[in-house]
Amino acid sequence: MSQTLSLPLRRSNTNAPVYALWILSVHPLIVYFSLYFLFIHARIFLGHWPSYGNPDPKTLPDGFDPYFAFFDTAFESLPWSFLATIVTYPLLALPGLRPATRSLWVPACVWGVCFTLLVLDPFGAFNWYAD
Repeated sequence: MSQTLSLPLRRSNTNAPVYALWILSVHPLIVYFSLYFLFIHARIFLGHWPSYGNPDPKTLPDGFDPYFAFFDTAFESLPWSFLATIVTYPLLALPGLRPATRSLWVPACVWGVCFTLLVLDPFGAFNWYAD
């Protein structure tokens, strides 16, 4: 008598677009924190807050290169993150996917607040960096 094994079917993750949206919403936060980490590190090194042209970011020592490289990469990928966020929203309309509507506003708000802070630049960090 032959016995067949009945393996349980693997459940597919129907909330994958929701998780992707949450992950994408963290990207501007990483950019924002990396800019201010660099800004504060320069402040500790210089002994004063850096400002536009004082000193030029390119004149900082080679120890700052990893920070510059990380921020450049993160900042340059910001448009791709925004595009991926826009593409992910229609995926939430797939049948069988019922995420809580309230949970979708949080990633959008995080993205919007972080991008607005980068644009407004309240402490002049991006203005100094883009010098």
